[in-house]
Amino acid sequence: MSADRTPLQELWARMLAMYGFRFESAYGRTPEGLAGQTWAAGLADLTPAQIGRGLSACLTSGDDWPPPLPLFRARCLGIPSLAATRLDITRDSDERHPFTRLVWSLLDPFAHRRANAEQGDRMVRDAYELARERVMAGEKLPEPSRKLEAPEPAPPGPRDPVVARRYMDDIAAALGVPDRRTAAAGPDA
Repeated sequence: MSADRTPLQELWARMLAMYGFRFESAYGRTPEGLAGQTWAAGLADLTPAQIGRGLSACLTSGDDWPPPLPLFRARCLGIPSLAATRLDITRDSDERHPFTRLVWSLLDPFAHRRANAEQGDRMVRDAYELARERVMAGEKLPEPSRKLEAPEPAPPGPRDPVVARRYMDDIAAALGVPDRRTAAAGPDA
């Protein structure tokens, strides 16, 4: 950031650099005026890192036109598009974007699985809109779930020799095998 510019002036310069006359014709050459005041108020609670995320998202979006303030704010907050969220829902839950996990938490998974395509799409869209409103209002995205590690199985300990002998005797009797202790002592024993 240039030392002689405010953060809003820096944002304006970068948006002008990306979108040129399209940004200027929509919002003006400088942030002085109603458009600049509105953008300043709409982004006041965001950190410089979040603003940077929004600018990066603008670069990678491929849009020819500058985003309106609500879309830019959503990009700053890491809210993916509805299409990206729909695709992300199909992934394993551990790999989902935090916003998608929030959307999924607002769905009834049982009803979603039973719904036809149109109903399921509407359910995802409604949950997406609710999640977007929450995040835009300041709600934090959920943290990733932690996988529980399976406990190590305890190594087998020594067995009680009396119990083991009883089982061996029961098995030998069931198979009709003579007891080795009495066979070794001879027929008189």
